[in-house]
Order: sequence, then structure tokens, then C-alpha cells
Amino acid sequence: MEIAACIILMIVAVGAGLVLALLTGPGVWVMLLAAGGIQWYSISATGSGYFPLWLIICALVLALVGELLEFIASAIGAKTAGGSRASAIGAIAGAIIGAIVGTAFVPPVGTVVGSIIGAGAGALALEMGWAKNADWRNASKVALGAAAGRAVATVIKLSIALIVGISLVGALVVRAIG
Repeated sequence: MEIAACIILMIVAVGAGLVLALLTGPGVWVMLLAAGGIQWYSISATGSGYFPLWLIICALVLALVGELLEFIASAIGAKTAGGSRASAIGAIAGAIIGAIVGTAFVPPVGTVVGSIIGAGAGALALEMGWAKNADWRNASKVALGAAAGRAVATVIKLSIALIVGISLVGALVVRAIG
């Protein structure tokens, strides 16, 4: 397989990864899996890898940061808005449930919208119920914070996927030219 085929494969993996990242899926991991396969091939075929090791490590670190931020962003949003620990847990659970329910009704847009609405609903439910915050105004503020945190997490994860994807394809193009 020539480097041109590797570039095409990486572009396809990046496209699929971006779509998955938008849908709160493992998009960057798909890109890294493809890059790992290309790296393995290039080392076995040419004796050296097409990607510099530092790039693979940086992409891996970015992927881990993106996953961590996606997981805790709703909780951070709820806590920043004055929510309790219960609302933070509700935001995380609500985002997961909302993404699943949203996907069932209106894929793929429902996944994103469902996770955002779910984060807010989960935070609201546990803030009003478990934390016994009967003040709708404060509980609504917490719910909006959780939903905003989830929306920001989606943008961050998509941005990370874009950075990783451009970097990996760029590295292959530079290797092909040089």
C-alpha cells in the first residue's frame, strides 16, 4: 500500500471520526485506530513509521482529555451554576440517557440534542428531588448550567477531533511530499 492509499484511508477515517465526534461517539479513537494501522503497516513495509511518535502521543493525550471533558462537562456546568453533588450526578446520567433516547427518535441530531436536554433534565430532577431544592428558579439555573456544559463539551470534543484529524492527514501529506 503506497502512501497515497494511506492518505485516502486516513481522510476516510477522519471523516467518519468527525461524524462520530459530533454524535458524541468515539471519533478521535477511530482516527487513532486508523493511524495505528497505517503506522504498523509503514513500519513493517518501510522500516520507519509515517507518523512521528510525538504526534501519535499528542493525539492520544488530546483524545483522553476530550473524553474526560465530555464526561464531566455537564457536572461542571451544574456545579458552576450552584448545583449540588446530586445535580452533577444527574447531569451526567441525564446526558447519557438523553443521547440514547434522542438517537432512537431523531438520529443523528437527536443524539446531540438529547444529550444536552438530558443533562439539563437530569440535573433538574436530582436538584429538585434528591437535593430537595424546592426553588424552581435556582434548580432551573442549575439545569441550564448542566445543559450549557454539555453543549460546550460537544464543541470541545468536535474541535479536538478536527485538530487530530487535520494533524494526522497533514503528517501523511508532508511525508508524501518530503
